[in-house]
Amino acid sequence: AMKKFLDETTRERAEIENYFVQGDEGKLKLLTGLEEAGRRLGATTTVVSVIEREVVPSKKKSAARATQVGLLAETTPSAKKPTTSFFDITVTARGSFNAVYRFMHTLETLPFIITVNQSNVRLLSDGPRDGKNTTWEGSFQISVQNFTKKTP
Repeated sequence: AMKKFLDETTRERAEIENYFVQGDEGKLKLLTGLEEAGRRLGATTTVVSVIEREVVPSKKKSAARATQVGLLAETTPSAKKPTTSFFDITVTARGSFNAVYRFMHTLETLPFIITVNQSNVRLLSDGPRDGKNTTWEGSFQISVQNFTKKTP
């Protein structure tokens, strides 16, 4: 019964797994995907930096959150503290205003838990103000939550 279930849900499970950044291959897929998205939209995109960071929730905040939702907060210290991992990514996009704007919209709608920390768009060249013959640059700092389980 379990084998049949797994066979029948292969496509759905693969689709769901695409929403998670998994290991080095997942990071590479995310970063190349950002650059490819820019090209498809008519922008030249560059990943400027990637920083991986981990956040360990404080006991005080966890207890406050548990109280807010009516749960009993754990009072015994645990051997392992849960961590949340993030990728802080800075990416730039150059092109027409339309291309840069569409790239920014694509960032905001990525199928990940994402936070846009900073967004700057500026005009780089003079020219007709029709948006087609001018060059714009957008610089975006985003944080993408990583759900990959770390092995000890």
